[in-house]
Amino acid sequence: MKAIQTCLLSTAVLASSTALAQYDLSIGFNAQNFDYNEVVMSQPFMESHGQTAGLSVHVTKDFKKRLQVSFDAIQEFGSTDYTAGHQGIGAKYGEIQAFDEPHREHNLTLSAGLKIKQSKHMTFIPSLGLNYRHFFQDTGQSFTKYDNIWIGSYNRETRYLTAPVGATMTIDLPAKMQLSFTGTYDFLVYGRQDSYISNLDLEGSDLKNIQHSGHGYYLAAQFNFSAYAQNLYAKLFHQSYHIADSRFKIVTNEWGDTTGGTEPENTTDKTGFEFGIYI
Repeated sequence: MKAIQTCLLSTAVLASSTALAQYDLSIGFNAQNFDYNEVVMSQPFMESHGQTAGLSVHVTKDFKKRLQVSFDAIQEFGSTDYTAGHQGIGAKYGEIQAFDEPHREHNLTLSAGLKIKQSKHMTFIPSLGLNYRHFFQDTGQSFTKYDNIWIGSYNRETRYLTAPVGATMTIDLPAKMQLSFTGTYDFLVYGRQDSYISNLDLEGSDLKNIQHSGHGYYLAAQFNFSAYAQNLYAKLFHQSYHIADSRFKIVTNEWGDTTGGTEPENTTDKTGFEFGIYI
């Protein structure tokens, strides 16, 4: 009986190891710098600059050696420095900073690609997918003084659903090293900007603007290598989004006060580095 139990246990361990081996898993640390700019009537209106850092998880599975399905999850935390302007004056109000509750962001991406062998050491993988990006900027209850006027801020929450279309080229190098280049173009499927105006005025109405037009791109170069008996990777990347003016929204609160507005045209640029271990 002991021999049978040992055999069954060994078989289960072998099966689970084989199942795990069918997946490529990598876990890494990411750090990036981002710049956000708003434009109103073709004039710069508000700027946001900051740094974030966090963790990344990437899972890839091949089906019949041709179809590749990938899932990526990226979590970021950081702080943001705001510089607000006024279109009629063109003057800068000053910086509004958020340190207590930092900028929080996460990205989830599911994509499928077709592996096409170009040569013994080179593979081309065109792909398409869906990406969900969500971030929260807590600047509420922050104030700065400009020309004897106190300027307040409010919290902002943003959601983007995009459809990235692109390709990856992988090049196998000696000593089990690998170099890959990725480029994607993102089409905005759905965007929503929540502006919590009630941070400024408890009787104010929060705005939820729908963004229906936008695009972006993502470029990355990754190097896989071995060191200290571990499989490691290092990646450089750049990501950019350009979102058009949202639809105009009018909200009336329970006291009959009306608030209206449009989330203006904006651009986000992120440049970063990721380092981690892969299985």
